[in-house]
Amino acid sequence: MAEHGKRQVRQEMLDDWAGSIRASLARIERKSVETEQMSAPEVLREIDRPAP
Repeated sequence: MAEHGKRQVRQEMLDDWAGSIRASLARIERKSVETEQMSAPEVLREIDRPAP
């Protein structure tokens, strides 16, 4: 029974990580679409800007 509990916790951690990774990838995808529409100087300013 304890092994099942460990497996459940492990699965929940993996699900949390997967959700975080999906959210990060979605942010990166949105940012790449935004930067495709920018001029080169705008992109460089965006890169130099500190992260929120």
